[in-house]
Amino acid sequence: TPALLGYDKDEEGNLVIDPEAAQTVKVIYYLYLNGYSLTEIATLLMEYSRKTKLGRVEWNPGTLAGVLANERHCGDVLARKT
Repeated sequence: TPALLGYDKDEEGNLVIDPEAAQTVKVIYYLYLNGYSLTEIATLLMEYSRKTKLGRVEWNPGTLAGVLANERHCGDVLARKT
């Protein structure tokens, strides 16, 4: 599984929740569902110094669109797609 905001991998390669990053994902969804634009969300995340999966504090609307559309975040994962 590629790197996923809100999760880390343990020694055995299993996904485990990263509480701080998971809170960032929750905030992104909460703000989006309450009518904030992706640009407004990016600005707020930078003001509060919330980190991306790569440890940066720079957010952009494209990154947020990726988080919102990620099937693993929104619970829409389908195995064996081919």
